[in-house]
Amino acid sequence: MDSLEPAAGPIWVFDIPRTLQGIVKWDSYDQDLDLSADRADLLTLGLNWFIWAKTKLVVNYQLYRREGEGTVNRAIAAQFQASF
Repeated sequence: MDSLEPAAGPIWVFDIPRTLQGIVKWDSYDQDLDLSADRADLLTLGLNWFIWAKTKLVVNYQLYRREGEGTVNRAIAAQFQASF
């Protein structure tokens, strides 16, 4: 398991077999540290499938939660990438 430290927060990448990668990413943003219940959190769970050397399918599930407003949004995103 590799851990990267970008500005937004940690990203963990798990290599399952050679053709699959699992992704877990957690972002948290607090606009004003003096106020309570104004934080926004985004959890991303994803899977990268490398079909061929230059072709992959990416599927992500995202859960967005904003404190105070009670907002909870969920999304599934898929991307197919091919190179010649």
